[in-house]
Amino acid sequence: MAKYLQKNNKVLAEICPSLKVCVVTSEMLFEEDRILLEKQLGVPVVNEYGSSEIGIIAFENPEGEWLVNSETLFVEILDENNQAVPYGTEGRIVITSLDNKAHPFIRYEVGDYGILDEKSTSKKPILKKLIGRTNDVAILPSGKKSPGMTFYSITKKLFGDEGNVKEFKIIQTKLDVFEIEYTSEHELTNSEIRNIEREFSNYLEPGLKYVFMRKDSLERGKSGKLKQFKSYL
Repeated sequence: MAKYLQKNNKVLAEICPSLKVCVVTSEMLFEEDRILLEKQLGVPVVNEYGSSEIGIIAFENPEGEWLVNSETLFVEILDENNQAVPYGTEGRIVITSLDNKAHPFIRYEVGDYGILDEKSTSKKPILKKLIGRTNDVAILPSGKKSPGMTFYSITKKLFGDEGNVKEFKIIQTKLDVFEIEYTSEHELTNSEIRNIEREFSNYLEPGLKYVFMRKDSLERGKSGKLKQFKSYL
């Protein structure tokens, strides 16, 4: 919607004055997306983090901090040995629900990596950073691991400005092979493809192979969400 408004030089709040705030959830919110949304919607953008099983896990306050819902949840960050890590350290997010008596969730792993801020307290935990899904990790030939969100952020940056590519999905089929499916108004040119491959080499590592496949539509999950990265390894 924001890109449509931008293309037509419109601000939604001028059309709909009753609009006060925009709450975003479900997908990662990048800073360039926030800037675009706030400009074209004409209202503040508030980030929310939650899951369908647990509900709201953290909500952004006016200071830009993600306050964890400590009233009904106990959020921990664990290492690979299932031990809680110090504040400021990255790990797996696990959650214990404090009020769900019908279906208890005890150290439930939501499938994300994150970091609790160093200034967190037991009464006021602050989610410093949400890194991405634990199962969305690309393993490269060198042994290097790269979060799937790396591909998403690079490709989104490359595709976002010119508006040709509408949606995209990256699939790792082999250690060194990645398929990039996309929908667009017109097919990517050889120059655009070389530019994308060059950016991936800079961020990841050289020698990887990319297969570009233009589609009429992209496969979505049962919930209707588009999963931007998938690995078959």
